[in-house]
Amino acid sequence: MDALARRGVKQLKISAVCSARDSVEETGNLLSSFAESMNLPFVLMFLHLETWEFEKDRLQLEAGETVAVFMEFCLIPLSDRPEGIGALLRGIKDLKPLVLIVVDVETDINALDFAPRFKEALLLMCALVDSLEACLERENQYRKIVEKIYFQEVICNGIMREDGGFKRCFKIDLWREYFAEFGLVETELSQPSMHQARLMVKGSPCWSSCTLKMNGKSMIIGWNGIPIRFVSAWKFSNDEGEEKL
Repeated sequence: MDALARRGVKQLKISAVCSARDSVEETGNLLSSFAESMNLPFVLMFLHLETWEFEKDRLQLEAGETVAVFMEFCLIPLSDRPEGIGALLRGIKDLKPLVLIVVDVETDINALDFAPRFKEALLLMCALVDSLEACLERENQYRKIVEKIYFQEVICNGIMREDGGFKRCFKIDLWREYFAEFGLVETELSQPSMHQARLMVKGSPCWSSCTLKMNGKSMIIGWNGIPIRFVSAWKFSNDEGEEKL
């Protein structure tokens, strides 16, 4: 938002697609207040859905708008229904976005045998717990939410069999192959964005164990050398131009 304000954009509109059960009012108020402090013309709308399928018309796109899509931790909830991911990507393609940003967990908890699956889940959990211990107090309400909801799912994926509610977690290498089937082409992250990420990590002593590495054109965020998540940028193959994010 700060970068857009400095560029003098006419208006920033965020359409947040969320579950009808999500409480998003507080987030909306914070974003609106932040935009107002920078004199950035801002419109915020929430699209409440019970499923990941949505109709383009519900986003109320206007002629001349430049569309960018940010998709964070959407792949795992849909991983046990590949047709769901396909429907989501086809819906996004219909929006004709300039860029699609995908952020998700960088791990492979898919082995049918228990031992390798448990080992991978254990490594991820150790890194996540260590990162929370360094960055948040134990009584922090957000830490409790993460531990209760997110950690529980990772642990279950590590010990449950595939026929017992198993969710698939793939690394960026496998997602590249899957995305290619939908005409998605990986795009380089710009040098300014990479520089900003490194400055953020160096700017806090709490993040001294955070690592940033590249895998192809995507960034891998890790803790003590253990990969935690990937950040990637994509364009649909029928898009024109090679402008970097």
